[in-house]
Amino acid sequence: MKKRVQFYLFILLCWFLIQCDNPTSTDSNGRIIPETLSPPAWIIRNWSDDFIINNYTFTTDNVVFSADGTTIDFQAMNYLFASQGAEGTGYYDSTPTATNYTIEAKHDYVTAQTLIFQQTSAVTLDYSVDGIGPINLNKQ
Repeated sequence: MKKRVQFYLFILLCWFLIQCDNPTSTDSNGRIIPETLSPPAWIIRNWSDDFIINNYTFTTDNVVFSADGTTIDFQAMNYLFASQGAEGTGYYDSTPTATNYTIEAKHDYVTAQTLIFQQTSAVTLDYSVDGIGPINLNKQ
């Protein structure tokens, strides 16, 4: 009887560890919920560079970049990575400040690219990618 109880406790422990190792919450459509973005209030709107080529749209839970017919929806990419089981891969943001917002693109928890947005006035901000920039963006 003691061995049987130990066996069931072992199975229960294994199940618990597997659940902790694989945090897969799903939304109402059954999609795995990935890491979410949380842009600060001061950046939520549309922004474009001086030539209206590079465009960023910030919402309360997403960032969408578009340029010359190419669009990158950061949250959609996070869903894609999560659905493929690519832990530690996706777009992650840091805690924003009153004037700075940083997003890191990671692969296997290693930062592959860093985007920094810095508010310079109520209608302009600068952004840089991996230290290249700043590029001026204007409120649209």
